[in-house]
Amino acid sequence: MAKLVKLVYVIIVFYTLFLVATEIVSGIPCNDDVDCPQTLCEQLIADFKYMIDFKSECVSRMCACTGSPV
Repeated sequence: MAKLVKLVYVIIVFYTLFLVATEIVSGIPCNDDVDCPQTLCEQLIADFKYMIDFKSECVSRMCACTGSPV
């Protein structure tokens, strides 16, 4: 009986961790390119000086930095 209760607790803990992990969104949601802030790419511009054409765009309804090498 104690093993069954422990198993139920473990299932509940892992299920809640799974639900929390699936809700984590790493980015800014958007509908169009104007919804994305230009400050999103400032760190990339500072790190990769040879790529000067960084701009923030809406890709798959999430803001992303896109750029092309010069």
